[in-house]
Amino acid sequence: MIKVLYYYYYLFYKNIWKDKDPHLTTILSLSFISYLIINGIVDIILTSIFSICLNKYVRLGILIVIIFLMHYSFRKEKRKDILKNKPMIYSQKISKIISIAFLLMGLFFHFFSADIVRNILYSN
Repeated sequence: MIKVLYYYYYLFYKNIWKDKDPHLTTILSLSFISYLIINGIVDIILTSIFSICLNKYVRLGILIVIIFLMHYSFRKEKRKDILKNKPMIYSQKISKIISIAFLLMGLFFHFFSADIVRNILYSN
């Protein structure tokens, strides 16, 4: 699924956004959206079980690790392979919907995970 996300985000940054380095922008945007989702889920779980929140340095460390993992995962050979194979999930339309849903899920966690965590802390 990450290959599909990479492919459609790459197409967005190359054709619509017309970025000078769509590969790097794709890797950074996928990393950041993944970070938002992972951070939100971890924060909600830690708050509901242990009533603690993540430190800002731990959050920054998670982001850096995700960026390095994504950069390592999408080396030059793999990028060319993904662009050549044009991966899809069932159809192009479903793949685009999943790519947009991934972005929206990241935005949801970005905007609402703090409210969810606050509600969990005040209910305990």
